[in-house]
Order: sequence, then C-alpha cells, then structure tokens
Amino acid sequence: MMSKSAEECPTWLVIPLAEISEKDISRVGMKAYRLGCLLRAGFPVPEGYVVTSEARQSREQLLSALPAMFGGRLDRLSVAVRSSGFSEDSSAHSYAGMYQTFLRVEGAAAVLAAIEACFAAADRVAESNVYGQHSDFGCAVIVQAMVSAETAGVAFTLNPVTMREETVINAGTGTGERTVDGSITPEAWTVTEDGHARLTYGTEILNAALANRIASLAKAVERFFGEPQDIEWAWKGGELFLLQARPVTAKPDDELAAPGAGWNRDPIHYPYPLCPAFRWDLQALEEASRSIFDENGIMLEKIEAREINGWPYFRDFPLADGEEVAIRDGYVQRLKKSLRVVRTDKLYQDTESWRREWKPLWMQRIAGYRGVSLGELSDTQLAGHLEEIKQFIQESKRMHLRMNYPFAVFVGEFVLACRQWLDWTDDKCLTMLQGTSTMSSEPARELARLGRIAGKRSRTADLLRRLGPGTLSMLQAQDVFFYGELERYRNSFGLRTLGYEVLEKTVAEMPELLLRLVRSQLLNQVDEDGMNNSVQVMQEARALLAGQSMEIRGRFEKLLGRALDVYGLREENGYYTVGAPLALMRFALLEAGRRLSARNQVEKASDVFFLEMEEILQALGHSGMDCRSAAAARFCRRQAALKHAPFLREHPPIGYDGDQDVPSFERFPVEVRSYFSSIHWFVTRDEGKVAELPMAGEQMESAIARGIPACSGVYTGTARIIHSEGDFHRLHEGDVLVCRTLPPGWSMLFPAAGALVTDIGGVLSHAAIIAREFGIPAVMATGCGSRVIKDGQRITVDGLTGAVRAESS
Repeated sequence: MMSKSAEECPTWLVIPLAEISEKDISRVGMKAYRLGCLLRAGFPVPEGYVVTSEARQSREQLLSALPAMFGGRLDRLSVAVRSSGFSEDSSAHSYAGMYQTFLRVEGAAAVLAAIEACFAAADRVAESNVYGQHSDFGCAVIVQAMVSAETAGVAFTLNPVTMREETVINAGTGTGERTVDGSITPEAWTVTEDGHARLTYGTEILNAALANRIASLAKAVERFFGEPQDIEWAWKGGELFLLQARPVTAKPDDELAAPGAGWNRDPIHYPYPLCPAFRWDLQALEEASRSIFDENGIMLEKIEAREINGWPYFRDFPLADGEEVAIRDGYVQRLKKSLRVVRTDKLYQDTESWRREWKPLWMQRIAGYRGVSLGELSDTQLAGHLEEIKQFIQESKRMHLRMNYPFAVFVGEFVLACRQWLDWTDDKCLTMLQGTSTMSSEPARELARLGRIAGKRSRTADLLRRLGPGTLSMLQAQDVFFYGELERYRNSFGLRTLGYEVLEKTVAEMPELLLRLVRSQLLNQVDEDGMNNSVQVMQEARALLAGQSMEIRGRFEKLLGRALDVYGLREENGYYTVGAPLALMRFALLEAGRRLSARNQVEKASDVFFLEMEEILQALGHSGMDCRSAAAARFCRRQAALKHAPFLREHPPIGYDGDQDVPSFERFPVEVRSYFSSIHWFVTRDEGKVAELPMAGEQMESAIARGIPACSGVYTGTARIIHSEGDFHRLHEGDVLVCRTLPPGWSMLFPAAGALVTDIGGVLSHAAIIAREFGIPAVMATGCGSRVIKDGQRITVDGLTGAVRAESS
C-alpha cells in the first residue's frame, strides 16, 4: 500500500508502478506498463514508480516531487533507475541495451541526474533510428527499490538458438549487470518443459532447485502475457525477484515445429490465425476458464492457450502440477464445489440471474457503447474507449463460459435420459427442443420477410433483380419504406461479427451484401408452419413412456421442461457475450485505424488489426510513431501461417453410437455423476469428438462424404460451396449449403438452403441448432465435404444416416 505522501505526487509527473493501466502506455512506455501489470498480478516485482515523459519539461517540479516516492524514504534508499522507451520491449523489437540503466543511485539529486541521463539516451536512440521505423523515440523512466542481489541474470522461455520450448537461464554473482551487458561469460542452465534442469556451462552458482524456480517464474510470465518471454531476475536472501520482462524478439520467420502432446486446434471458434490486435484473447480465455472452472467445480485448472506456428492451440491444464498430496487436495476441493453446484441448483439460479439481471445489464452496456460517437472522441478518449471495450470482452468471456453450463447440463441430462429410456439418437431427442432457439433463427427469418416485402413491391423487386453499384442509393430515393426496413435490419442484426474475431466484418459494414441476400430471397417462401415437428416427437416419446413408472414419466417432464427452458440460451448467450462485444471492438479499432492512416502511421485503416493492442494505444498518443513496417511484416507472417495451415484429418472420427471414449465417472459421488456426464456429452457434441458411426455397406460405398447426422430428413439439390461472406450471394433457393464451418453470423443464409453439410462441428454446434430451427437435413463433421464435393454438383444429404451421396446429372 502506498503512503499518503506517495499518493500526493502529481500523477502527470510520477505514477506508482502498481497503478499503471493501458491508457498510460503512451506516457510510461512498454517496460513500465509490463512491470505494472506483473506487480498487480502478484509477481515479485520490486516496488517502484514511473517518471512520465512529460516530466522532462518540468525539472523543478520533478525535483520537488521525487522525495515523496517510497513513502518519503527516497533519501534513505538505494534505487535502480532505468528507461522505459515508447518503442522498447515490444513484440517486434526490444531495443535491448540501447537505452540507459543506473544502479545503486542514492539521494534525490542523484536520482534526478540519472533520470535526465535516461532522457538524453532516448534522444540518441531517436537520432540513430536503428530500425528505421519511428521518428519519435520518447521515453519515461522507472525508479525502483534496488535489489542487492547475491545472484542475478536472465532467462528465456524459448531457446533463442534452437527455438525449442525450453527455458535457458544465464546467471552471475552480484546484481547481474555484467551478465546482461556481456562483459562476463555467465553460468548457463537449460530447464525442459517437464522440469529437468541441466547445467550447460559454469561452476554451479545456481543449483537445480533454484534453476527450476527461475524457470517456473519465467514460464508464469510467459503464460501471463501469452508469448515467449525474456526476463531479468535477482536472488537475495532466499527470495526471487522479477526485475524486467519483455517478449522474445528473436523468433524464426517461418516456424514449422509441431505442437507438443495434448495441444489441439479449435477450428470452430479459432479457424484462422489470430490478428495481432486480438491476440490478447488467448490470455483472456485462460483467465476466464480458470475462474469459471473453479466456480462450477470442474476438475481442471484452466484451458491453456498459446500460439504455435502462428495458430491458436489449446489443451486442458490439470488441477495441480506437483506433489501427490497437493493434487489430491485440489481434487477434493473441486469435488466439494461440484457437489455444492448440484445441491444448491446453482445452474438454474444462474439461468434466472441471466434473464432477470445479467442479460439486461449486457444489453444496456452494449447499447451504451454503441451509442458512443467514435469520431467525436479525442485520441486519449478513444484509447480509453478501446481499453473499456477490451475489459468488457474479458468480462463477457467469463459470462459466456458461465452461461454455457446451464445449457450443457440441462440439455445433456435430458438427452442422455431419453437415450436410455427411448433408445433414440441425439438428433431425434433434440428435435423435441426445436423452435425454442429463436435468436439463432430470427436474422434469417427477418431476411426472408424482407424478400417477401420486396416481392410485393414491383419497382423494388425490379431494382433488386438488376442489382448494381447504385442500387442502394436508388432504393433510398424510390422506396423510403423498404429502405427503412433495410436499415432496421442492419441496426437490429448488423452488430455481430460474421466470425469469432475482430478481423471478421459485420453485416452493418456490408449493405451491398445485404442487398444480394434479399435478392436471393425474392422467390423464396419459407413454410414456417411446416418446419417444426417437435410436438409430434414429444407425443411419440410420451406414448412410448406410457408403460413406464410414474417416477420415470415425471422425471421426463421435469428434464424436458428444463431443457426447453435453456435451449435458446446458447445462441442468446453467443450474441450478447461474443458477437456484439467483438463488433464493438472492431468498430473502435477501425476508428483508430482511420486516424493512424490519416497521419500516415499505417497505410490503410484495416492495417490496425496487424498491430498489438498496446501499440495501437501508444500510436494514438504519439503521432510520429510509424507503424507501417510492423503492420506489413505481421500481415506477411499471418499469410505465411495460412499457407502452412496445420494438418487436419481428412476423415475425423464421426458418429455417436457407442460413445467408446466416454470416461468413467463411477469414482465420483452419485450426486455429481449426471452433472459431469452431461458436460462431457456437451463438449463432444459441440466439437464432434466422437466414436466411429457404423454404416450399411451400400451407404458406405455410395457416400462421397460421411458425417454426424444433426437434423433428419433426406434432400437432393445443387451443392454450393460457401467459403466466406463473398460467396453468400451465390447461394440460391434450394441449394445445399456446403462449408467448412458455419458461425452464428451466417444464420441469415438458412431460408435459402435446402440442406447443410459442414466439415467440422457436432449436433450442438451453432450450425446444427440453426438447421433444426429451420427443419433442413444436416450432416456435420464430414472432415472433407467442402473439398470432395464439387460446387454445382447434384448431391443427396441424408440427415438420418449422415451420408452424402453424388447424384448422376
């Protein structure tokens, strides 16, 4: 806790490290910002302050403010004074050794002299412009309590020579400056991912146990920032300190290393490499999963996320990593929480809280952020707005994971019970819930309504049939009512990215696309009355259960009621906690991009997506910061990653019958077995991680693709391969929609589709849910459908067996 005198330092001159936030990056530099983040997160960073860039213009005020540091103890302390350059320690360049550091500085006058020397060193870096990127190399200065170390050095979490995922440690006696500046040959250790420490050079200044502690600290910093780190550390009196952390910049241009065991891609939610502006999302996922797993008693610590070869990868991180007793205690505590979740009916309470409290709050916040006039904000205000939206997305990710559990458990319990009592497939069980996910189908139904309106207005229909560059303005002039309906649609459904990250456009940005989609609806009449056969299937189920005990019949009705209650929650949750927040971030980033482009800091507004968030905030505050080279290099790097896309199996395991990979929950108390079984069912049905589906010999021979049946029925039509929104207009009435995966933002295509075939996804994926809402046959997780099926080919989709067959012309 800072003393009152420290708090009275003018914050435009001096800021405590622990109080730095993203909005301060342009005043304090990346090194200080990272240290502040680490200090707030509980890492062992020595207490300190940042003298802002503005302070160099106010020498006398700074001199009078310095004594208030460290609770008025500055004159009695030895401190370290080091620069924090605006371009220093970024993901692109570290500028290591090019700025200035002073150790063992004592007294306010000496501290002031060291601060001024750091400012002067920054001026020399600007004059040299060694990387040819920036014309403004301003800096702030960090003043920290000096750690008079017994041993100190550096550690890399990625081997800078071999690029292996192992921690390399250099160590020397004393405070470590000679280790860092290269004036001595340090002792060297290598610590592997499994904790094996090996001395590679030197006389054992460290030991294996201390090397492991240093490696653990470095890896914790890597997990915190989501990328390999280069840290400086110090050891004193049995305590390990973290002095500095920056990204490892010496990474290979074209990494092709394979991921380690347990790492898997999520091609549904992360189908492409993340753009740099959204890379922080992986860390947000880790933090959200840690929080919600603990809240709901899940037997995992978190979902661990990282980029490998430019692609997002994920793995389940176990509860404890250490002694057997610690592991056992961790499981016991989580088991108690899961029991509490079941006994208190927490998930039902969460559902009620969502409808009564959380959803209205999210709607209010979305409306508030959407109402901000971005163009009228100052650069500082826009930076603050970006920081707020980032925080909103982080909160939304936690809420999204929280609200997945009522859907997973209540729908899962219902389907698993029906499979046992009725011997039905998942698809048929889920048919009873059809028609309750209105948010998923509403954009498509409204689009079909626009098509019907246009069909009744001859001049409007004629304009749409002759669609061209000027159609939108002509509609605005000739049919005010219809143009108003188009705008209402854009305002109602346009605030959602078409995919799962900020690089994906929204419908609101593409009025021409909307016109093409309406045009495709002109002759399409959706028979909404005939789409829902849930009532008939419910009646069939009740007839089959008539001979069962009253207890089973009563349980069926209770499980059905709860499943019906939450089935629409999945798509609703997806809009308010994923689609809309991402759209808000996209709009704010594009506004930042327009400003940077106008100042020639980037070539075009969309280049902003290829800058890190911290760099965007920094560039907004420094008009001389040239980001063009960094954006161009990262764009090329992403393109290279796309060319070397990780291999996905041509024919992944498909089908659900047998559930050969279902784990045993017999070791858990009876009360929570259904809870965990339902969660496992949900995960496998969402992602399509399932066992082999047996098929009849004739079907096996004639099928050009096989997958998971997600909505029953048989349909023959023309295949239309849809890769992106640029292909939407090619889907005609009655075509079979064939795609790799189908994000929620694509739901507007369904009124025109006769059937659906996807490469990936399960019966609980967004695509499957929407297909059931529209009652069209659907086959998911073919693995290769979008490649083996030819565009324009006549095919038959069998939503009962999961077979896709070619038809003769």
